[in-house]
Amino acid sequence: MDIYIHGHGVYQPERGFTKVPPGFKISFYTEFAKQMSWSSVNHILLEPSADHILRTVNEYMMVPDLVYVAISNYEQRKARNVAARGLNLAMFDADMTLGRIFNGFCNQMGGAI
Repeated sequence: MDIYIHGHGVYQPERGFTKVPPGFKISFYTEFAKQMSWSSVNHILLEPSADHILRTVNEYMMVPDLVYVAISNYEQRKARNVAARGLNLAMFDADMTLGRIFNGFCNQMGGAI
């Protein structure tokens, strides 16, 4: 299952790294700390494709423990309105690190990191 994490990511080197859990991989669509335009986000949500992916980090590999900053209700509605049918979007109302996001998904799927 593909899950798209939609939000404003913040790269803070002092936060260190987190490990991609078994059975997971994470793909990035921009360089760390680079803002993505809404037209790019819109295109990805409408037509998810590997062609848009800049980099993928596979299970057991280390990745910066990015902080995903809460996005507004308006931004969440806008994303849901354009997302392709059946696309799994993960959006957050509070700041959350990538490690914590991984833990949450692992717990929902009955596993642990």
